[in-house]
Amino acid sequence: MLPRFDGSLMPKFLTYFAAAICLAIPAAAQSSRLWVLTAPNSVVEYDPATFAAKSPTSVPDEVLKAPRILQVNRRGQMLYAPNSDDPSPDVGKNGQRFWFWNGSASALLGREIIRISAVSGSNQKVTDSSPWPFLSSDGTHLFWLTNQFSRLQRENVELSQSTNFHAWRSDISGRQKEDLASFDFPECRCTTGSCSETCPEARFWVPDGGVDDYFAITRVVQGQTETKYLSSTLYTQAQGMWSATELGQPLQRVLDMAQ
Repeated sequence: MLPRFDGSLMPKFLTYFAAAICLAIPAAAQSSRLWVLTAPNSVVEYDPATFAAKSPTSVPDEVLKAPRILQVNRRGQMLYAPNSDDPSPDVGKNGQRFWFWNGSASALLGREIIRISAVSGSNQKVTDSSPWPFLSSDGTHLFWLTNQFSRLQRENVELSQSTNFHAWRSDISGRQKEDLASFDFPECRCTTGSCSETCPEARFWVPDGGVDDYFAITRVVQGQTETKYLSSTLYTQAQGMWSATELGQPLQRVLDMAQ
């Protein structure tokens, strides 16, 4: 999360910004880095020891409208992927592509959103997937996590849903994909007419500084009035292989999993 920053107030708020944006890298040979989001559309890196400013990086204007979703890793790469379903003005309207800074140049990358509608008997079958891209901590990959929903509906009433969770990684251009994990949820009847109120899906968690060798998902049902947490899985990499470990209790909120 990168807060708004008024350069004229820098001395007063340096302590606050250091706590909010400084990426503490656990490896002993690596030092922390500090970035500050400044109006109207740039991120400035500061030397954490001297607070000397380095060259700014231009970011999309929309970043200041939703700074919490700007990702930064220890390599200085940045990624801004707004939720394509966000109703906020100017936030979700460009959700089919996302902004990526590779450390030296920016690019808009495709998000591979799927939205297909087809007739299925007397019903309509709607397939929907909006992959979320995440930085890797070492800057060599992008990680992608998504729920793909396949719903049957009639006259805008949702009847049933099948859901697949899929995780993969790619090179930083979005190509050279490698599957990491995939599973199907049982088919679910949407008894209230809205599948999100009765059917499970996966919620994702990745480290703030980018994915290294682990990430987690929690199976949840959003419900009408409160969220029901079903179970959680920790995915870890060792010797080039990814494996899944079911956790004893579902994770409602992850603060830190470094240990």
